[in-house]
Amino acid sequence: MRQQISSLSRTVLVAGSAVLLLCLVGAGPVLARDSIFLPADQFDLQNILPPPPAETSAQEADELAELHRIEASRTTEQAERAKSDDAEETVFAYRTVFGKDFSPERLPTVAAFFERVKNDASVFAQAGKVAWHRRRPIAVDPTLHPIGRGTSESYPSGHSTLGWLNGIVLAAMAPERRAEILARAADYAHNRLVCGVHFRSDIEAGQVTGTVASLLLMRNAQFQAEFKAARLELQQAHLAAAP
Repeated sequence: MRQQISSLSRTVLVAGSAVLLLCLVGAGPVLARDSIFLPADQFDLQNILPPPPAETSAQEADELAELHRIEASRTTEQAERAKSDDAEETVFAYRTVFGKDFSPERLPTVAAFFERVKNDASVFAQAGKVAWHRRRPIAVDPTLHPIGRGTSESYPSGHSTLGWLNGIVLAAMAPERRAEILARAADYAHNRLVCGVHFRSDIEAGQVTGTVASLLLMRNAQFQAEFKAARLELQQAHLAAAP
């Protein structure tokens, strides 16, 4: 657990530097899809992330070898959890932390808020996907046997971006559960490797992307208003401690 939190701390430092850089570099590319909270005219992932490892590079070969090792050793239980996370692209993937009452039926304000966050996570990650057009592992190495979906470009991982963004925002709502929430974010991202649909550098880039997105969201007044309403609903459902 300490290793996971230490890793997150390093990511937050990188992300904080990236946000400072964003303020300096000015406008980024025009995006095809509209963001809700994120300042779409002020960010460019090419100023935040390094390019993905090149095909035929030693690093990509190592990442492909890792995927083969994971595939060879994954248990039925691990595969089922990974496939479940592949299908679950909402904040309610965190019901493993909060319990069965953490549901859209019980928490409609939370559900609506995080759907809007998901929109911006997708916009943000897509900016990187169209910038680099990295191919999925199966396209590079057809001997892999993925068990999840993956049709768009590979870098950064959209699931990892969303999982970390949701986790960081949830941890701000329920700081008493921070360690569990962030551990779940790491597990959600790792399951992209278990599924065989992403390289490790994809999910690491997703962690940075989600963290940068969270810092930008927190600066938005409309986000803050909706965040407070969602947090109150979580507290009233006794799923987060009252202040």
